[in-house]
Amino acid sequence: MQERLQRLVMRGLVAVAGQATADDTSTIVSVRQSMVDLPPVQQKSLASRIGQYFLGVAHEARLAPDGPAGGFEGVNDLWMDQVRSLRGPVAGLMRWELGHGLAEDAVSLARAWWPLAGAVADPAWVKELAETGERAAIAIRDPAALIELLTLAAECGDRDGDWLAAEARWVRILSLAREQKNHDVVCATLITLGDFYRRWGRLHRAMDVLSDLIATYDRAHDDHGALRALRHLAVVLLDAGRAAAAVPYLVRAVALAAEDDTVGNSAHAELLIMLGRAHWMNNRIRAGREAFSGALALLVDIDADGAEYVRSLLATPDGGSLPVTGFDAVERPGRRTRPP
Repeated sequence: MQERLQRLVMRGLVAVAGQATADDTSTIVSVRQSMVDLPPVQQKSLASRIGQYFLGVAHEARLAPDGPAGGFEGVNDLWMDQVRSLRGPVAGLMRWELGHGLAEDAVSLARAWWPLAGAVADPAWVKELAETGERAAIAIRDPAALIELLTLAAECGDRDGDWLAAEARWVRILSLAREQKNHDVVCATLITLGDFYRRWGRLHRAMDVLSDLIATYDRAHDDHGALRALRHLAVVLLDAGRAAAAVPYLVRAVALAAEDDTVGNSAHAELLIMLGRAHWMNNRIRAGREAFSGALALLVDIDADGAEYVRSLLATPDGGSLPVTGFDAVERPGRRTRPP
């Protein structure tokens, strides 16, 4: 029996896919019939061994030079051919596992193969990988695994420009995290959605989710988190040309920064510069100069270049265009969904 299983493992890598070329047909018929002839326990043993092989391929591919993080450029063509040739069998095995009480194994395969989705470059396969993996996570009642797989799918959609698919999954993650009362994932997802909508050009949606983020932090009495969210929302409002609307958020952010010992003088000064610019854009020149003066006081003893830049802001004639330097670059929200 052991030798028979070994032969089936070697020949079954294509057969589990339910797909074949003309040369594969006899192999598929033979292996399918052999699997049907096996007792259920042995069928699962065969599936498990094929699954281990697929997990090994995914692991080795991820470790290859210029792997997933580098887009697989320069990876040996034989590796890429193997990865692509196995996409059908991987999907087929996941379907089989889901239907035969091995949903946890299907989740493991989905988790291992998501980093290779960019190399496979097959939208239909990516869709099946996502749907089967998510169904498997639901079958084993593992919300954390479902959130992880949804995150991988959303990030893939984002990279590939499939905005609608990515949005649908981010929103679903947010709903699941709220059901689980997972504050960290809720906040991280709202940050991600805010950045996602900003990059998509849907600034009003970015404002909505960042306002939601501020309220979420406030309910948890997390002033440090609220400070970060206030700054992110102010950036979006300024990008949208809504300087007047940004002012109250920046005023609160500056006040929180003054009370937070973990906020350094440079970060505090950046907020004051943003506030001064918002006032200036709203033709409140005096209020703008007061904010710039506060920033100068914070920087004068610690950052000569920053202080000199603020002096140039203060030297700008009333109604003139403020100079811009790299000091104005404000940290945008990150794309991370998993909490730091």
